[in-house]
Amino acid sequence: MIHQLRAKALHDIIHQGGLTMAELAESTLARIESINPSLIAFVDADHADVMRQVEAIEVRRRAGEALPLLGSVFSIKDNLWLGGRPATYGSQVYRHHVAPCDSAVVARLKRLGALCIGITNCPEFACKGHTSNSLHGTTRNPWDLNTTPGGSSGGAAAAVAAGLGTLALGTDAGGSIRRPAAHTGLVGFKPTHGLIPDPHGFDDPSYAISDIGVLAKDVEDCAWLLDGAVFHDPRDPRSHPLPAQLTVDRPFTSALKRLDSRAIRIGWTSDLGCGFRLDADVATAFDDCIAALANTGLTLEHAAPDWPAHTFEYPLLHQQQAALAAQFGHVLRDTPELLDPALADQITQGLSISGADYAADELRRKTLIQALDNFFERFDFLICPTTPVEAWPVKASHPGIIGGQPASQRAHAAFTPLFNYCEVPAVSLPFALGQHGLPLGLQIVGPRHTDLGVLALAHHLETIIDHRFDAPLWLADSDSFSSSL
Repeated sequence: MIHQLRAKALHDIIHQGGLTMAELAESTLARIESINPSLIAFVDADHADVMRQVEAIEVRRRAGEALPLLGSVFSIKDNLWLGGRPATYGSQVYRHHVAPCDSAVVARLKRLGALCIGITNCPEFACKGHTSNSLHGTTRNPWDLNTTPGGSSGGAAAAVAAGLGTLALGTDAGGSIRRPAAHTGLVGFKPTHGLIPDPHGFDDPSYAISDIGVLAKDVEDCAWLLDGAVFHDPRDPRSHPLPAQLTVDRPFTSALKRLDSRAIRIGWTSDLGCGFRLDADVATAFDDCIAALANTGLTLEHAAPDWPAHTFEYPLLHQQQAALAAQFGHVLRDTPELLDPALADQITQGLSISGADYAADELRRKTLIQALDNFFERFDFLICPTTPVEAWPVKASHPGIIGGQPASQRAHAAFTPLFNYCEVPAVSLPFALGQHGLPLGLQIVGPRHTDLGVLALAHHLETIIDHRFDAPLWLADSDSFSSSL
């Protein structure tokens, strides 16, 4: 079936005449129409807009233009822009907003022949780890519709996991790509900060640490899209000229087979050196995985960064809260009914943060970066869990118990934000199923600008780990899919 094929396979089939772009688009749109009402992965997938894109692609093909991403069907998260279509940021505040143009990376992927099939759900302002909002509803996990895919790129993850397009763009300011990938059995990649530019669009309350990244069914598909998504755009001050290794043809795809696995040093940790707790089944699966990897000849050592004292899961959260207050304090004051109560609470907290508090956090960030840099003087890569739990019930904003003890609101996100603060590349790779049959993710982290190596190691581990499991509902028809609610 078409929705099971990977991007490269679709590219080849279309080039060989076995499938047309119109057939691929119609099939994907029909699957979205059938399955999305149960998932609420997509908030906008417009037939007319998609077919206009298809016609533009075909015109260029007939003219003999090379389209390296032909056959790639991708979605974008609702904090990115598809020109002429609704862009709501998951919020009633933007319920009437229409994107004036494509986000820069969306425009680039379209120029390379990729088809943007639509826009996926996210929590308000992309600032929750659970994908729900009052404008579009709650996104469900294709593995079990009674569970959440997490957030904030939960709609993107649910879409790819359910075969509603082959690839997705999301954003990640604290694990918002990696954690949903872990909960839905996908590969989720967050690049070095600024590697995928975003020069215009919504103001991001996590601007200094947020990155556009990719969700895919395997590492090769992830590399396939990254080959087109990574570029320099001087309009974005976070963007930087690409290093030489990223200026060759298809750098990510080419790098997958160049890893010398016996020459690398890997540090691994189950608590990130901070005492972060894991559920028992996650801990067992992670330990078993490390043992299996050690048996393949990889050089692995139990080690963690020497973080500053009192480092916890979101040590610089005040910065996000202060930025939310600066952007939306007037909404809380004038029209509070438009806001998700959880976001209203974050804004309220932000209004009480002083300039000195904010500056102290920025100084603390420097010490976090130094700690991770020191770790990477000894090791090439770091491996740890992506999440401490399986996906939890969709009715709860967060799991209340982790490792047998009461958990804070953000404890489920403990293993990802530090790498945003340090601006390093990180990928989540599916590696096991938990006790309830739901996917778990292994996180691979490297120093800044080692994106190719991080993805190459993920590809190597993917060949070792028996991770190739499909969501039980991928092949379901709409009736049986809905009946499982």
